[in-house]
Amino acid sequence: MAAVALAPPTLAEEVSSFNAAETSVNEAQTAPVATPRQILPKVQFSPAPAQPAAKSVSFVAPVPLVGGGASASKAAPVAKAVPAWSPALPSEAAKAIEASATDASPRALKKLVEEEAVVKRKPLAAINGTNRDAPRPSGDLPPFSDTGSDPYDSASSAGTPRALVWDSPTSSGAGPARRAFTAPSRRVARRQPLKAAADETYDVVVIGSGIGGLSCAGLLAAAGKRVCVLESHYEFGGCAHEYAVGLDGTTIPSARLEELGAEAPPTFKFEAGPSLYSGLSPDASPNPLKHIYQMVGEEPEWITYDKWGAYLPEAPEGYELSIGAENFLEILRRYGGPTAVADWERLASTLRPLAKGVMGLPSTAVRGDLGLLATLGLKYPGPLLAVLKDSSTILAPFDMESPDSPFRVDDPFLRNYLDLIAFLLQGLPAKGTLTAVMAYMVEDFYREGAVMDFPVGGSKGLIDALVRGVTKREGCDARRSTRVEKVVVEGGRAVGVETRKGRIFATEAVVSNADLKNTFDLVDRGVSEAFDEERDRLLKDVPLCKSFMHVHMGVPAHAIPDDAPPQWTVVGPTWDGPIDAPGKVVVVSVPSKLDPSLAPEGYHVIHAYGAGNEPYEPWAAFETASGRNDSPEYRAFKEQRAQPVFDAIAKRAPAALEAAVVTQIASPLTHARYLNRHRGNYGPAIAAGGDVEFPKVTTPLEGYFRCGDSTTAGIGVPAVASSGAQCANALLSVFAQLDLNAKIKM
Repeated sequence: MAAVALAPPTLAEEVSSFNAAETSVNEAQTAPVATPRQILPKVQFSPAPAQPAAKSVSFVAPVPLVGGGASASKAAPVAKAVPAWSPALPSEAAKAIEASATDASPRALKKLVEEEAVVKRKPLAAINGTNRDAPRPSGDLPPFSDTGSDPYDSASSAGTPRALVWDSPTSSGAGPARRAFTAPSRRVARRQPLKAAADETYDVVVIGSGIGGLSCAGLLAAAGKRVCVLESHYEFGGCAHEYAVGLDGTTIPSARLEELGAEAPPTFKFEAGPSLYSGLSPDASPNPLKHIYQMVGEEPEWITYDKWGAYLPEAPEGYELSIGAENFLEILRRYGGPTAVADWERLASTLRPLAKGVMGLPSTAVRGDLGLLATLGLKYPGPLLAVLKDSSTILAPFDMESPDSPFRVDDPFLRNYLDLIAFLLQGLPAKGTLTAVMAYMVEDFYREGAVMDFPVGGSKGLIDALVRGVTKREGCDARRSTRVEKVVVEGGRAVGVETRKGRIFATEAVVSNADLKNTFDLVDRGVSEAFDEERDRLLKDVPLCKSFMHVHMGVPAHAIPDDAPPQWTVVGPTWDGPIDAPGKVVVVSVPSKLDPSLAPEGYHVIHAYGAGNEPYEPWAAFETASGRNDSPEYRAFKEQRAQPVFDAIAKRAPAALEAAVVTQIASPLTHARYLNRHRGNYGPAIAAGGDVEFPKVTTPLEGYFRCGDSTTAGIGVPAVASSGAQCANALLSVFAQLDLNAKIKM
């Protein structure tokens, strides 16, 4: 069966607070996905910068939805006993941490706390025996707590106390044992005001280090531009970042783990975003992220596998099969009606010819001016002509219901299954999805030697390769814990950004990898009338995808059956109602079954999430002015709304719920606060055939560009990688782009 990619841009409530976050609906992405309105040129008159003004063509090529998409200690496992926390900071240190708003690197510690500052953590009543939402001290806030601030988060505090001491359960679970994590000793009296750093200048400044932002930055750096990426979080990756949590539930930044080296404690590596990928291990692929790796000359190592599990209303006991067309036919024979196989074969014979053009055009070669005649027309004439010929069909919404539709499907099981895949790929049911997307998906079922891919090191391996693509270039940099406060506009043009340490100027462009609302919020009103008009229109008209419920767990290895697949999807209890009903579709990933280094020896990590089906409205009652909420009512509500996710985990690994040593829950409020996602959303929910189009990578404000899930290609790992490439193309000459595109292997 085709790899259904559902990887959410998820994040764990791990103290994440960064400027640019990306989604990946469901960061889902294993089956190919073309993006809305990305096939035909539409003439717009907006010339690309650094080139003579010319009529620009907004050409949107299909984006394959392959590649991204959802997620032992020697001591006896601690069952249901991970402690909750309460802070005890010295008053001066507490005031200093509270006063700090940005630039939270470990080095800033000396400006913030007394040398002898000690945070004593005392166990509080745990919820259901775990630390799912335990309150933490502001000095060191682990994931999923909605309280306090993160010492390594540039949007909160600026450092950790010298010694962090807490009570934790003994290996027997009988009582607390004293432990300590000691940061390097620093002698300081009290926090001093930070002095503004000298202004710096680059060619391009990129706000946010999501996959889209890093893809854009890497291509520009490869083309010789001086690029600086600014990330407010202490980990790179945006919604696709990975973070480490110790056996005691304490979050430890990767920079600190690198400092500790061989002395670093064992940690669980939790993926805050994508867990499922395909189309990345082959040398030749239509996956846009693969093209980015080829063009920047960096790539992670890949692990391949082909086993997938599913629990559907027709298969409540579940099934586990390899992906591919033959096994999908077996699924149809088992669970479909008498016409299921015939319906599928007829649909495939109609859609597969349409896929030839769609899959033959790299969306990473698209640009917004007439240069696309060279980057697409001259290099890929056959696929381009095929797309133009079939444009009226592939740009229409997929219709499997109308009696006269060439794509009509009568079998209820097959219709529900296609609806599920469309939702997992783009957060919308099949009727809101482009026919081009469905054609791509069907073709992927027939891919020879079809396998799923997984990066060595998890999503950190994925992101680290993109970061290297930037930092290995002379004059380029990527910085964590550096929050951008605003975009600097002079003379009606974006000329740089402002951080707490000073201004960083950009001679050519500022690129925002934030979501749509935050991209607008970074620019003051009144500096550009056209920009304000677009702001008001898009924020009013563009609908948003729902958010996610995420659960991250660290469990003893024996809690996951040896024969369990690395991922399974649960749908139910019935197909009735909309596919995006809360808790209806849940994806469970156990990435440590693929890469054991993601968990301590003798343990596994679990990442499970409700796939883009959690509305924000029920959570609005828990909003606070500070964004923090540690009320018993809020914690209980999180437990309640996450129950379908825990139920999905229990389908294949029931022992995990009782044996977990670390459990964390993220809600839409988590995403809104820590990932700076407006209302916890994961990108626009723009249906095919409607009047609303995805925002372009260009903006009405000269010198200000955007990329990520809120632009061009939409949500999903392949889509945001494509948006990053198209944004870079808008800043490069045709010849510079062609030099990079020559490295793409289709």
